[in-house]
Amino acid sequence: MYNPAGQHILCDLYNIQNDESLNNIEKIENILKHAIYLSKSKLVKIFSHQYQPQGITTVAIIQESSFVLHSYPEQKFMSADFFSCGTKAQPEKGIKYLLDVLNPKEHYAQKILRGGNTSLEISPMVKK
Repeated sequence: MYNPAGQHILCDLYNIQNDESLNNIEKIENILKHAIYLSKSKLVKIFSHQYQPQGITTVAIIQESSFVLHSYPEQKFMSADFFSCGTKAQPEKGIKYLLDVLNPKEHYAQKILRGGNTSLEISPMVKK
């Protein structure tokens, strides 16, 4: 029997109240860096792309795998994708920080255990 190779958290944040951050690369990168720190992960490299007329994709390569944010300012929406290998990282803490700082009126998150000897195990994490 194999243990899961990692956990993958997907989170959608709707009607974000702190929406001035959604089209600001510096703010998004700082939010992501702090989420990585709180998750007990180690940042390797971060890079962002600004779309025109708006929106940002920020990708952080972490020692444990990756953390990606996609912002849609016109919809006050963000999607977060945090994959973490091993058992040391605590991605839920990074996701909770995103929720605290961006203050969405609604969100949905789920954790997927990846790898191991079974099919994907998907469980809802949080819903507001």
